[in-house]
Amino acid sequence: MSLAQDVIAKMTERSITLSTCESITGGGIGAALTSVPGASAVFRGALVTYARELKTSLAGVDEALIEREGVINELTALQMALGAQAACESDWAVATTGVAGPTEADGAKVGTVWFAVVGPGWACPTRLPIRS
Repeated sequence: MSLAQDVIAKMTERSITLSTCESITGGGIGAALTSVPGASAVFRGALVTYARELKTSLAGVDEALIEREGVINELTALQMALGAQAACESDWAVATTGVAGPTEADGAKVGTVWFAVVGPGWACPTRLPIRS
């Protein structure tokens, strides 16, 4: 069973919904989830905020945060997830932001990825390790 199949199966069993807000992954998580038969029972939708300004206009990320810290950080990832959760009216949401390259962005090295998960009363931003 793939990870996407497992996520859809477990969320279906629990009758909970999911949405995504993706930057570095460009909609890949949503695509993987929606490739699973029956995903429509739990997957509410996705925001693909690849462009910096879309993180603010679509996901509601604070403009001052972006001006001060850029878009590659835990607070941006967390606000992106919260924005997807609100916009898609889902129980849970995940968000990704990072630097795919070929050069650094906002002072973050190529390969830096922030991943956030939010749910009812729960939020967890995590920096994924850089692979050499």
